[in-house]
Amino acid sequence: MSQEFDILNGTDEFPYPTSIIQTDFKNFDSDSHEIDLFLYKNYRFSSIDSIIKELTELSTNLNQNLLDLVNDDYHDFIDLGKSINDGLDLINAIVEDLKNFEIELVNYYKKFSDLDNRLYQILQNRKFLNNLKTCIKLNLILHDQITEFDNCMNNQIQEENNIQGLNQLKTLTSLYLSINNIEIFLNKFIQLGNIDDVNNSIDNNDHDNNNGNHRVNSPFHDNYINNKIASIKLEFKSYLDQLIRKELKKKTRNSQIMIELLNIYKLIGEEKSVMSIISSK
Repeated sequence: MSQEFDILNGTDEFPYPTSIIQTDFKNFDSDSHEIDLFLYKNYRFSSIDSIIKELTELSTNLNQNLLDLVNDDYHDFIDLGKSINDGLDLINAIVEDLKNFEIELVNYYKKFSDLDNRLYQILQNRKFLNNLKTCIKLNLILHDQITEFDNCMNNQIQEENNIQGLNQLKTLTSLYLSINNIEIFLNKFIQLGNIDDVNNSIDNNDHDNNNGNHRVNSPFHDNYINNKIASIKLEFKSYLDQLIRKELKKKTRNSQIMIELLNIYKLIGEEKSVMSIISSK
């Protein structure tokens, strides 16, 4: 050996016997010379049997420690596996709940769709009833105006030479214009209502259009009301023509009646007709 240790000459201290522990080898590498030097320096006065015994005990302790570490890690691994299995069970339960929730959502969607269709039909029916109510009111007003027009026309014919004839002519004209305006408004209202109903049917293909298509007009309105108003227009026009011809035949014409008749022709849009009558005279 390159270095000699001698207690007698003071180059070495007497090594007090100590047990070999695992930390004694932590700084060793693969060089066996360092191990020999370590044993010589610290255990050269110890017997081989005691060193073997201590190394055996140290090896046993190290093996036990290693086994304990493996067992602890194994238990941790088992616990981790159990937690993973529990997590998988939880995930499966969540997936199942999500599937059930999706089914419930689909059912609720169908219910809300049915409710939406019903509400749509209710609103359409309500709109139709409001339109029908408006048409009924207009037809009632129109009926009263037509009845009053007929009565006034009869009185005008009976009293055409009377002083009140001019005032009754004005009343008759007012009723005629009122009937004409109500007819125009009613026809536009019916037409717009039907067009709007058709547009709603086209724009709402998801709804039951068979129940949504309501038409306000009826054969009564198309046949009776329209024909009655057309008859009144012809009757009033014929009556005006008769009056102005009578006035034109008179030697002394009533200027007030002539002016009133000319204004009435202008109001009803028959200027060409009255000019034709005047020019023929």
